Amino acid sequence: MRVLVTGATGFFGSHLVRALIAQGHEVRIAARAASSLARVADVVRPADVMDAASDPAQLVAACDVIIHCATHYGRHGATDDEVAAVNVAWPLALLNAGAAAHVKLFVNIDTSLPPALSAYARTKCAFADAARRAADAHHVRVLNVRLESLYGIGDDPEKFLPALLRALQHGVPRLALSPGDQSRDFIYVDDAVDAFMLLLAHAQSVAQPYLSAGIGRGIPVTIRALVEQCKRVTGAATVLDFGAIPHRPHELMRACADTTMLTSLGWRGGRALESGLAALIYTEGAGAST
Repeated sequence: MRVLVTGATGFFGSHLVRALIAQGHEVRIAARAASSLARVADVVRPADVMDAASDPAQLVAACDVIIHCATHYGRHGATDDEVAAVNVAWPLALLNAGAAAHVKLFVNIDTSLPPALSAYARTKCAFADAARRAADAHHVRVLNVRLESLYGIGDDPEKFLPALLRALQHGVPRLALSPGDQSRDFIYVDDAVDAFMLLLAHAQSVAQPYLSAGIGRGIPVTIRALVEQCKRVTGAATVLDFGAIPHRPHELMRACADTTMLTSLGWRGGRALESGLAALIYTEGAGAST
């Protein structure tokens, strides 16, 4: 296939690009001028890197599949308009350009977070709704993938798990934490990519205009259990002060992937959290991400 990937310089996107290339697909990426290509520079040719600010029609030209991984998390004081520009306006332009160019499939990487939680969640949900409407109108075929809590080597250092491990490994005496009773579905990045490739192959083999699936292990773990497991694995003496920080307004108390479609395709769920954490901490080079 000829595939355009947005967000290819990010954590999940870069792993996905490597998997697509390994399967023999022709991959182009759309990246902002300021984005670092370090995660994919050894596998993506400069000629296959396109400026995300280009005309969407040029970006999607001659593509069979568009995989939209790019996202704006709303960090560092970003305005709601800035978040919406990346999470709604730009992918909608790509979706419409792809429909006009008769691309075979548009894949959206979505979130399970409730819209009320943040501008990030609200805008991701808004675009997912727009993609569903486009598919229902038979403008383009859509695969919507709700990706649960991803982790692994090379993750973004600002995310909760890498920051937690870094604090524990550096011997921080005390960590102020939420009550930790909210649960998340953690999945190692390599396993998530394997699951995604199963879903992608399935979406290409069926005629439905819209498919929706979750990627996760289907086994929710409380944040408290995760933090305590990280403390055991690292051997840290850090005092875990659960409840020192209140829950965020509109906090999602339980997140778990619906793995029905993956299970039907032979998915076995990926590695256990304990195994994934050990790989993250002890694999050579893990210190750069933790």
